[in-house]
Amino acid sequence: GDARVTLSWTAPTVTGGSPITGYVVQYRLANSAVWLDGTTVGANARTATVSSGLFNGTSYVFRVAAVTAFGNGTFATSGSVRPIRR
Repeated sequence: GDARVTLSWTAPTVTGGSPITGYVVQYRLANSAVWLDGTTVGANARTATVSSGLFNGTSYVFRVAAVTAFGNGTFATSGSVRPIRR
């Protein structure tokens, strides 16, 4: 979408015995090593839209992790994504 990216994922099956309380989404420029906070969503969410800080035509990489009482789980990382104006 226009300066935004919508991500979707499947909930992890292993949570260390603690229920999922939400998900954290981060992103970075494709040529950078610095992760930025994208958004957080609730425990039942399986999608999230990141729109703040994105620019059309710029390549980004996204990652999402489940959050439990133990903290963030393992991040699942996307390939390179480039928002475009439709």
